[in-house]
Amino acid sequence: MGKDEPVQRSRAPYVFLMPYAVAFLVFFLFPVGFSFVLSLTDWDGLHPLRSIGFANYGALLNDATFRGSMATTAIILLQTLPMQIMLALVLAFGLHMSIVGGKDFFQTVLFLPYITTPVAVGLLFQSLLGGQFGLVNALLLRVHLIREPIQWLLQPVYAKPIISFILGWRNLGYIMVFLMAGMKSIPWEIYESARVDGARLPTMFWRITVPLIRPVLSFVVVTSVIGGFQLFDEPFLLYQFASAVESAVGGPDHAGLTIVTYLYQTAYRFHHWGYAAAIGYALAIVILVCTFLGLRLLTRNRRGA
Repeated sequence: MGKDEPVQRSRAPYVFLMPYAVAFLVFFLFPVGFSFVLSLTDWDGLHPLRSIGFANYGALLNDATFRGSMATTAIILLQTLPMQIMLALVLAFGLHMSIVGGKDFFQTVLFLPYITTPVAVGLLFQSLLGGQFGLVNALLLRVHLIREPIQWLLQPVYAKPIISFILGWRNLGYIMVFLMAGMKSIPWEIYESARVDGARLPTMFWRITVPLIRPVLSFVVVTSVIGGFQLFDEPFLLYQFASAVESAVGGPDHAGLTIVTYLYQTAYRFHHWGYAAAIGYALAIVILVCTFLGLRLLTRNRRGA
């Protein structure tokens, strides 16, 4: 009995780890491996797989829609991320320093859009930006800024700014909460010493707060870039029912077609599953490169500081 007890104890950790290991194998490793195999085939979801090697990846290089959707995603990210990070920093600093009252109220109000379901967000902005009965047009007409309703969701020029605004509005509170958590780790004595030396709030912000929360800021920037390249909910739900035309998934003239919506359209509308898998792996490579470059840049800046 005493000899068997150590053997049973050594098996116990593996027994407890088994559910996670099985779930990791079934829901992560197998899909990743199968999708790569799928990217090397021409499959419509019904007929047997037909191997075509790396032809799907070669086709991506000549696919104007793929390049356009990647450019659209990058433009939306560049329009959103800098202002979003800066505004979240300022708001987090203001609430952390109690410049305004109602800290809990503002935290709740700013975080609420992030936990709102994407379907509700899509319906909300469809009702706000509707051409004939939208609230935005009604207000602009009431104050005589426009003479006739603007078709916000039917004109390509408005697609990227609208998606950028929705993305920034939804994630602002989420980023602010992370930054506030990082600011709470800064000893309050540092601010008190700065006040004694005559430092004002802008100086405390740039010389104390920003350098000391740089690890949190790096995390926020990297995760925001990753989330930005995976943008799907906002453009899909905004344009899915906004137009009856075939290009509704990507908005008018595909002006709001992000890389993930293009992947969805390729797989679920045109049933080119192998090509969609290749798009997914190309997106994964782009995200890895951007994450690596972002981390290197932030690390270099940290060492330089």
